[in-house]
Amino acid sequence: MLEALFFWALAVYGAVMVVWQSVRAIARRRSAAGPAHPVQIILLVQNVESSIEGLLRTLLASTAYSARRRTVCVIDVHSTDHTLEIAQRIAEDYGGMVCVSVHNEDEVAQQLRALCASSTAVCCVYDLRHFELLRDVTRDALSLLP
Repeated sequence: MLEALFFWALAVYGAVMVVWQSVRAIARRRSAAGPAHPVQIILLVQNVESSIEGLLRTLLASTAYSARRRTVCVIDVHSTDHTLEIAQRIAEDYGGMVCVSVHNEDEVAQQLRALCASSTAVCCVYDLRHFELLRDVTRDALSLLP
């Protein structure tokens, strides 16, 4: 009985040490890489209320624990559905997200210039007014945010 208890104590100690050393190795690797440039993800949307909530929640949740600081800016280009309201509701739930409404392409260009020129972050712009690009956003964001 005493031998089994001693064996299990050594096994638990070994498992704890493996976890401890793994966590320390990950922390050392992250700190050795230096501060990563922040990333700003800009999403141009229009009338995508059926998919915007899932996209934003997936994007925000999958990039929440990244080593890089990230912000998400949703630019709604004169939607006639509830796209902007959905994005604003999600922005209230999550930090690091901004929603802007514009009415024409000139305002879109002004917003993009203002956001990208005023920031030292790496800007990634996705025009999600074309539905085939919706699935690429999260995959690309994850590749940018180690």
